[in-house]
Amino acid sequence: MLGIFKECSETLVKNFETTLKQGNSIDAKRLYGTFTMDVIARAAFSTKIDSHHDPDNEFVKSARETLRGKMSYKFILILLFPFLPKRLMRRFFSRGFLNFFKDNAFQIIDHRKRTGLVRNDFLQLLLDTAKEVSGDEKWEESDKGDVTSNYEEHNAGQQMFKTTPNKKLSMDELIAQCVIFFLAGYETTASTLSFATYLLALNQDIQDKLRAEVDQALTQNNGELTYEVIQSLKYLDNVISETLRLFPPAIRLERVADADYKLGHKGVVIPRGMAINIPVYCMHRDPKYFPRPETFDPDRFTAEERAKRDPYTYLPFGAGPRNCIGMRFALMEIMICLSLIIAKFKITRSSRTKDKLEFNLNHAGLLQPKEIIVAMEVRKDSPLVK
Repeated sequence: MLGIFKECSETLVKNFETTLKQGNSIDAKRLYGTFTMDVIARAAFSTKIDSHHDPDNEFVKSARETLRGKMSYKFILILLFPFLPKRLMRRFFSRGFLNFFKDNAFQIIDHRKRTGLVRNDFLQLLLDTAKEVSGDEKWEESDKGDVTSNYEEHNAGQQMFKTTPNKKLSMDELIAQCVIFFLAGYETTASTLSFATYLLALNQDIQDKLRAEVDQALTQNNGELTYEVIQSLKYLDNVISETLRLFPPAIRLERVADADYKLGHKGVVIPRGMAINIPVYCMHRDPKYFPRPETFDPDRFTAEERAKRDPYTYLPFGAGPRNCIGMRFALMEIMICLSLIIAKFKITRSSRTKDKLEFNLNHAGLLQPKEIIVAMEVRKDSPLVK
């Protein structure tokens, strides 16, 4: 995935440069949104786009349709009630929306099967999971409405990807995984990048310290950003962690108790089956765990400071077996993007930068800024390879 993250980040850098040449401020939320959409198009659908310069691209238009209006309600219902009849679920989405993603995935599967092409992306992981266990068969264009016969068997009238003799993955399930990957990774990652950019614009001393770390690591590696360079950026990791503390993607988490549990010495028993709401945003700003909680201080996340705290006081991605499965993907995406931005630009306040942010808090409990506007200056001493 490193190559995908780097290429999309480099496209974002060029878009920032174009915006600055036009004399405009940086609309962080909008531009980071184009970046995360480009990443997901590449990683989940093997589709190379530039959503900033090509907003009429079919993928971009179809993707934006999923985020329009009350679409989030529909996905919440599907996630909460997976047993709903498929006919009812299909009514939640337009036929064009469903057909676009299904046809797109079908064409990719077809191409990879015929050419033997293997890509390092999310769709390939799904295909590997659903790898056929029978001999090769040819399929015709008329099969387009179904899963290709190279990956399917007809079982009770449903086309299935073969995985093991006792476990199969349907085409609908594969498409659903790609779409959920898009929904989970688009707005949340764009918001985190926007929040981090805003905080760095307001805290020049922290930005200077981060820039020094990034410059040193890149200089020692001849200006090339590699996985090893990213792994060495400990202060960048702290900056991102502190951003996620102040602005967690989800302000709350919900879980269901799978056993009776007595809550400490309070005498309160949580019965099995009870729904539990975990107030992540409030926990992250509790002075009991984070002194001066409103202050942006990445040093809270040094190894020494982490060791002083209960790890469950910090839950930007949840915890345990049901934590966010896209955590590592999102963190690597954010680290690569921010390291390139810091190496290329100095982030400052603009006349439109707000002292106090306003938020769009949707009904899924996701924390999103209404608007984040900053200024940037192109660095003349960038350590990146020219």
